Amino acid sequence: MTLIEKLSKKPVPPPYAAKLKNFQTCAVAGYLGISPSYCALILQGARPPGKRLESKILQLVADLEAEQR
Repeated sequence: MTLIEKLSKKPVPPPYAAKLKNFQTCAVAGYLGISPSYCALILQGARPPGKRLESKILQLVADLEAEQR
C-alpha cells in the first residue's frame, strides 16, 4: 500500500455501530464509562476498542436486541 493510499483510507465502522446509531453518543459513552469523543471514534471505525471494552459494547448490543424483542 502506498503512502497516498494509507493517508486516503476511510475508516470502516464496526458491525455493531449500525445497531447503536439510533442512540446519542453521549448516552452510549456514559453507559460504557468512556468519553463521548472516544466513543464516537470507535463507532466511526477510526479507533479500535480494547478487548474488554469491545466485550462491553457487544453485551450492550445484545441487551438492546433482547429488550426490543
